[in-house]
Amino acid sequence: MSDTSHRRERLRERTVAEIKELARTQLVAGGPASVSLRAIARDMGMTAAALYRYFPALDALVIELCTDLFDEVRAQCEAARDALDPAADPVERLVVMARALRTWALAHRPEATLIFGPPVPGVEQFHEQCVDLEHAGACFGAIFIQPMVELWEAGRLPEAAHVDLDRLAGRCPRRASCRWR
Repeated sequence: MSDTSHRRERLRERTVAEIKELARTQLVAGGPASVSLRAIARDMGMTAAALYRYFPALDALVIELCTDLFDEVRAQCEAARDALDPAADPVERLVVMARALRTWALAHRPEATLIFGPPVPGVEQFHEQCVDLEHAGACFGAIFIQPMVELWEAGRLPEAAHVDLDRLAGRCPRRASCRWR
């Protein structure tokens, strides 16, 4: 590969990173519905048509943004887990990861709304792609599976017959507007 090809690829990577950075800025400023390819193109000083060389549609950009966000929250949860003694109880690991997830979500409310909230164009497609175990959403969920498997193997998880399924299927006992899913 020539130096020109490497240079073009580096320029393309920087442009894609800038597009995603501006999309995240729009997301933070106005929520998921505020992400706009036209506004990003305007902010970058390029035409909207030129932006389509990098992302074929808004949905593709939203999927890339979701991937980055899932990678970010997964890294934070893994860092919290890895700060514990490797022999720590699986429940302790789950609690630490759940707290890290909550801390991230509270510090990044618009981003959390995008990946965990009601579906918006692009996010629905992202969730459909999570069946691939290499996908960012599946990788995020996988970090919680190992401690759960350890608890199950140790017989520390309740059997389904002992779980109050009626309560889980009904309304959340804390807030009338909340539904258990």
